Amino acid sequence: IDDWTAFHELSHLLLPYRGYGNIWLSEGLATYYQNIIQARSGQFDETEMWRRLAAGFNRGSKEQRWRHSNLTQVSDNLGETRQYMRVHWSGVLYWLTADVELRKQGKTLDDVLKQLRDCCEERAMSAEQIVSKLDELVDGELFVLLFEQYCESYETPEYNPLLVKLGIATDTSSRAVSFDKDAQLSEIRRQIDLR
Repeated sequence: IDDWTAFHELSHLLLPYRGYGNIWLSEGLATYYQNIIQARSGQFDETEMWRRLAAGFNRGSKEQRWRHSNLTQVSDNLGETRQYMRVHWSGVLYWLTADVELRKQGKTLDDVLKQLRDCCEERAMSAEQIVSKLDELVDGELFVLLFEQYCESYETPEYNPLLVKLGIATDTSSRAVSFDKDAQLSEIRRQIDLR
């Protein structure tokens, strides 16, 4: 129960993903939720959850050998590129960003994924079909626009501005995390590991 693997693999079931093409989307969601589920189930606390996420973003940003290729190219050729950290953590940042934007609107990624399951769990969908359907479910343009931006990124997108707005301060030398309770999105930060 202390191992992240089962949480990660089960989280893949949240998407009706066909299994190839822009795999970063699926791997990112599974990595994002493996941490959230472990925190929500009491495996570790909010501080540890955000420490793990921040450390992952840092690892992803350090993979620079394929900066000449965008995320789709790197992701679709993962056996050759071996850019696992960039692929996984770019995906995590995508889903965290979407979750935050949804919560600003009074919605949650949890609820939208339930709607996706209710309509489409028996289908095998491409990444493009998934994000289009998610936008349809929220009656917006969040998922597709963000997806297009990430597909064309040539490095892990910048994550620190979002962490600062969420009230998360990191010390890379000690790997410590602290919280600013007065940060612009601190309430959203507290909500994420609760539901």
